[in-house]
Amino acid sequence: MKLDLFSENWYHGVSLSEIDAVVASDLLQDRPSLLRKLRGAVSCYASDMERDIGPRLECDDNDRDLEDHAWTAGLDCASSCAGLYSADCVSQAFDCGIHRNRTRFFLVVKAGPGRAARDFHMSYQASLRAHAQFNDALATGIGPQSLRRIEMSAKRNRTRIVADMASALGIPGVPTTPDHASHAAHPQFRCAIPTIDVHTNFLKRIADKKLWLYSAGMVDGGTTGGIVTCSNTAGGIRLFAERNGSLEAHVKNEFGNLAPFGSVRTLSSLQALLKIGSAVAASRPHEDDRWVRERFTWTHPTNSDPDLVPMSLWGMHHEEEHVQEHSVALGLSKLRMLTCNPEAVVVPGLESPHLLSIGQCRE
Repeated sequence: MKLDLFSENWYHGVSLSEIDAVVASDLLQDRPSLLRKLRGAVSCYASDMERDIGPRLECDDNDRDLEDHAWTAGLDCASSCAGLYSADCVSQAFDCGIHRNRTRFFLVVKAGPGRAARDFHMSYQASLRAHAQFNDALATGIGPQSLRRIEMSAKRNRTRIVADMASALGIPGVPTTPDHASHAAHPQFRCAIPTIDVHTNFLKRIADKKLWLYSAGMVDGGTTGGIVTCSNTAGGIRLFAERNGSLEAHVKNEFGNLAPFGSVRTLSSLQALLKIGSAVAASRPHEDDRWVRERFTWTHPTNSDPDLVPMSLWGMHHEEEHVQEHSVALGLSKLRMLTCNPEAVVVPGLESPHLLSIGQCRE
């Protein structure tokens, strides 16, 4: 089996909490201030490459963090993001035959488990090398605790970011719960109870068969209670809702009840970096520079150029097409799709090695 078949971004996904529309509209009256608060509230791997984002995979017998394994919640990869999104939708008014347009607002985090994903990936590859059978590699080499831990770590990281954003922005009404998997000696942070939480790049045991399902680029629409698809970061995300507006949508199809999470990639990281370098060398701004800077902010390493638009905002994916083309086969045809547009979002800035390469383009 080719080991590069499996992505390092284990259990990358989206957690979101719906917030009051009046509160969100008031915050957007001063978008620059909103972006500054978000940048201060959300940590990011790109601003300090030595910082541990996310919990470690290692834990005690009760799946709790170890005492010397304190960690920071934050954005853990270049494609991650966090912030305020809006979606225009149609909802029922006072009568079942009358509908009204309204705008819903969400605090959204797209991220993975951070450090735990790297730990899990190394352990997983070692287990595959050591066992002849795939089932043996998972059942005995990895074990059920590691699978529980990696999934839980991803959700903890995302929901802590949601809670951090709500606290920093003074948003009331976002339900939270204590982080029960943290060590008693650690600061007792709270995690948001998300409206929906989905993940991709995961492993799941099929209950009635001695088989494992590996999902790369798909979300589990059968059990997670929510369906999200993504394309380019600047294009926002797509949610699927029931006719009554509920986001706890489920699908049933012949593809393991899976639904597409991401669209086809058009540029590799190297190609995107060359695109940015070419624009910098020609003193050419981003194609949608004004709009991007109005709605996005980014963290960056100390003593770096904060003016460079991050790689994720240059467009590296096709527009999402599979869901609309194959909605019947995917079991999505009876659901309503909500386009969540970015209103104020923080993303990771360019990493130090990338900044160095782009700096050479200027010389």
